[in-house]
Amino acid sequence: VSTVPLHDGSLLAIRPLAPGEHASVQQLFDHLGPRTRALRFLMTTRVLSDSLLASLARVDERHGALIAERHSGGRAEPIALANVALGDEGAPAAELALVVRDDWQGRGIGRHLADASLRWAAARGQQRFIVHLAHDNEIARKLVRRFTTVTAASWAGSMMELTLTLKAVQGR
Repeated sequence: VSTVPLHDGSLLAIRPLAPGEHASVQQLFDHLGPRTRALRFLMTTRVLSDSLLASLARVDERHGALIAERHSGGRAEPIALANVALGDEGAPAAELALVVRDDWQGRGIGRHLADASLRWAAARGQQRFIVHLAHDNEIARKLVRRFTTVTAASWAGSMMELTLTLKAVQGR
């Protein structure tokens, strides 16, 4: 668990999601607005299906999830989630995705969560990543450029697939 300071002076804890921690993921999803859901899942979704919930909460040797939380009154409130799926044996890249609750966006959470997620993957030997995002998601594109170098890009309609190489750790 690490505590990170945000632009507004708030402190958040970032920690690995525990196996089977579906309730925190569901609670976070319930606080995402329609646009944020569409940007994260690349589709309009009002309900988190059981299969998607299981995928987002999956943690094992190949799948990592980090959750950012605010602690208040003895309770932990989920604010953001990052998922990393390492490539299978011989696969060239890991997939990375993250989401921040609408009411917490613009405070630097995405930067801290992306950094922690990329470090988690790098510690497991991963240096290349794939990210899927809406081409008009400029905030995500800026975040990607902060930590990685884009080595390939392709488009399918309004969705982009970026292949990325991790930049050096210092200076983040």
